[in-house]
Amino acid sequence: MRQSKNSNHDIIDQDIISDEVMATLLEAAPSVPPPHTLRAKVLARIHGPTSMKELITLRGDEGKWIQMRTGIEIKLLFQDQNSKSRSLLMRVHAGATFPAHEHDGVEECLVLEGEFNMGDLTLRAGDYHLAQQGATHAALTSRTGALLFFRTCVTEYP
Repeated sequence: MRQSKNSNHDIIDQDIISDEVMATLLEAAPSVPPPHTLRAKVLARIHGPTSMKELITLRGDEGKWIQMRTGIEIKLLFQDQNSKSRSLLMRVHAGATFPAHEHDGVEECLVLEGEFNMGDLTLRAGDYHLAQQGATHAALTSRTGALLFFRTCVTEYP
């Protein structure tokens, strides 16, 4: 083992144990089985939550897109029967329209990609829009296409 001097500390230039000695020690070490609870923990993480009280993750390529009308698809992310609300994604293809409508409950919308219009109002990526219960929207149109996140009541977008 060589050492070189630094102004404040000694620095070791080589490993203390050679590769050959380390290999011999590792081969001689006894095999230790993992804790008996480890398998159950790993399988629980693989299979995901067992109740709605746990964390839920839905990957981008998971879930089913359902055609709502020509050029408009939705993917249900979560539905909460206690609050009678749901979270969903809406994909609006370029040129698609959604008719004017009144809201049964509060609706929150966040534009994730693209842009769309409700009458004279243009919303772009990052914009947030809230419609109170009973509010009426003008027809929704998109020139570019858009991806939207909605939190709305369960009676909207069946």
